[in-house]
Amino acid sequence: MSVDDEIRYGRTCSLVLNKSVTVLRRVVKHSYTTQGARSFEVYLNNNKHTLFHLLFKQCCCGNNCTVTPLSKYQWQLLYVRTSTRNPHGRRGECPCQYTAISGVTLDVMDVSLCCLVLRNICSGVSMPDIDTIRDVRNQLIHTSNASLDATLYSDTWNKVEAAMLNLAQGVSSSFKSNTLNAAQALKKRLMDSSELSEMKALVMDEKRISEIERVCACSSPLNYKLFKSVQQISVVCKMLFSLKEFVL
Repeated sequence: MSVDDEIRYGRTCSLVLNKSVTVLRRVVKHSYTTQGARSFEVYLNNNKHTLFHLLFKQCCCGNNCTVTPLSKYQWQLLYVRTSTRNPHGRRGECPCQYTAISGVTLDVMDVSLCCLVLRNICSGVSMPDIDTIRDVRNQLIHTSNASLDATLYSDTWNKVEAAMLNLAQGVSSSFKSNTLNAAQALKKRLMDSSELSEMKALVMDEKRISEIERVCACSSPLNYKLFKSVQQISVVCKMLFSLKEFVL
């Protein structure tokens, strides 16, 4: 593994984890404003039922909802429980027991959660482009070899950049232009050893959170406390890294 291979990997991770998530969040905002929601909080409450059934297996209704993977970690970034009792007198959880966190913003969402929201409650969005960003993110996070050779780097970068630009175009031409400029600036910018180390640490944090989410799928008190601790640490780490990116 050469230093250049490591730098290419770090730069691609930065494109996906830092730059593409900006695009994804903006697309979510464009979608909910187009649908008439005043804020992300309102939008989440309007779509609470759909997202609820992405986490909880017990159906509170007869809509034959399909269960897909939304973790407790992701759910509790968006919603808070307001009642311990099912208002319909049924066993199990109900979306009526939850409401969107007051003042919740798009910044709480990482690439994975953005992609999930876009796929399930947003309309007029290019699903293949969302899948491209999500799949590359997963490949980068779960690879055992934190490096990219020149060919794989070029192919991966071009694929992600094209997906970002297609999604940005759906927002506005000026946003697409800004997205292209940001991606090209990142591609040309030198990445020193300290920045590379920080990017690797961010990747490891993402990987650990994914692993702990599976542990926290159990609703035991111990796992719940572990989940809350990881949730708080993750938010702080991402805020600090975003600040570093801004300063640079």
